[in-house]
Amino acid sequence: MLEQNYRSTKTILHAANEVISNNTSRYPKALRTDNAQGERIVVYRAYNEQEEARFVVQTIQSLMKKEHYKMGDFAILYRTNAQSRAMEEVLVKANLAYQIVGGTRFYERKEIKDLLAYLRLIANPADDLSLARIINEPKRAIGATTFEKIATYAFEREQPIFDALGQSLFMGLSARAATAVEQFYQLMTELMALQHTMPLTAFVKEVIKRTGYKEMLEREKTIEAQSRLENIEEFLTVTQAFEQRGEEQTLIAFLTDLALIADIDKLEEEDSQGEIILMTMHAAKGLEFPVVFIIGLEENIFPHARTLSDDEELEEERRLAYGMKRLLEIAKGEGLTG
Repeated sequence: MLEQNYRSTKTILHAANEVISNNTSRYPKALRTDNAQGERIVVYRAYNEQEEARFVVQTIQSLMKKEHYKMGDFAILYRTNAQSRAMEEVLVKANLAYQIVGGTRFYERKEIKDLLAYLRLIANPADDLSLARIINEPKRAIGATTFEKIATYAFEREQPIFDALGQSLFMGLSARAATAVEQFYQLMTELMALQHTMPLTAFVKEVIKRTGYKEMLEREKTIEAQSRLENIEEFLTVTQAFEQRGEEQTLIAFLTDLALIADIDKLEEEDSQGEIILMTMHAAKGLEFPVVFIIGLEENIFPHARTLSDDEELEEERRLAYGMKRLLEIAKGEGLTG
């Protein structure tokens, strides 16, 4: 059996062996190396994900200034895609270009764009683009043909499409489509009134529930749907952070503030230093970077919550962490956990 490692330092191998030794369903072995002891692994315990992200970015800035690293030298790894959100926001504010490998930027993910479309329509009923995006999401028997009839009706009368929804009986729609349109109109009208009576986060939760979006994802019972639910939960941390700032607590104020971050696809990338890489642990297998950060090393995240009651799944989490030894060795002591 091959037990000698030619790449990693003694420090990294020792840490990896300690992690994997807790697995019972494996052939016992301990990797060894003749390499140097190496630098110690750096651990940073943050108060929350925002503080963790700020620490990572400050460390990147310090290394770029003092040791002349380029942005392309850095990789930030996480267990689930939802974890990228906090990092993305701080990177944008620091004007540091980044690329998500094997995934989509947080505010460009479908479920987040859908939720934002709901909120924008509630804040501004004249937002026809947002209405078009979510009128049949989840499916509610308002297909493309039905929507085209509604849009044409509204255009001929020079009114927002949402206003036309309240006149569905006069558009020549089928009984089924007219009922669906009327129900959607009533739902959104109620939510528009409700926005002024509830705290922001509680209101957003109500939108997710009453529109049926959460129920739709829960019914799918797939890994992809679970990931989308995690992203929606992560979005709620954004509303909570906004509330904690104690500023104007209206939905419009929140959306205005969010626009400064959510439009991250327009981030300027004028320098030639490359981009900071963000990716999940799974996507990072076999890759190497000069400086690596691993964020969110805490129970229910890594190891993931759905693995804690399944011994086999929990062992797979340890194997995933064990496999990061190569990346951590390349990091030369800058591997940070939070």
